[in-house]
Amino acid sequence: MIDSVKADFVKQLVGLAAVKPGKGLTPEGIEIWWNSMQHWAIEEFKHAAAHLARTIEFMPSPFHFEQLRKAGRPQAAEAWIVVLECARKGLELPADPVLQAAVASLGGIRAVAMSETDKTHFLEKRFCDHFESIQDVRDTRESVPQIAGPDCSPKLPGLMRPTALLAQWQKPGPA
Repeated sequence: MIDSVKADFVKQLVGLAAVKPGKGLTPEGIEIWWNSMQHWAIEEFKHAAAHLARTIEFMPSPFHFEQLRKAGRPQAAEAWIVVLECARKGLELPADPVLQAAVASLGGIRAVAMSETDKTHFLEKRFCDHFESIQDVRDTRESVPQIAGPDCSPKLPGLMRPTALLAQWQKPGPA
């Protein structure tokens, strides 16, 4: 959001607080809200606020808005369906770095294709766990790039280069 929409943002936030029980808004609280919602467009914020006004009992926090945004990304089960289709038909995986990293953690698309049918559900569980954790870490690294550092891969935004990870793990610990 840009400074020119701050008055509209505050108006929406105060309106939301007026219809929801919870703690009142302080100037400091409004500033935290404003800073935490900078990556939102004002129209997105309005739509999300209207949705949350209808669907939750108490005053939402920025966390609730982020949960709405996460609902728009692919779920692990949806991604697994794509992986199985690619494995069965011999297709390349889509150019999604999270999907590709999660499949790589299983040994690659060939490992999925060659797995025995009655064992595929084990791969699915591992894939879903990897997919969700990679996605969460990537979101955090993109939201707070200061923690990502220079070792993040330009080819896989939000993911660490394997060589950087190895170097990080091979550092001697405190004696």
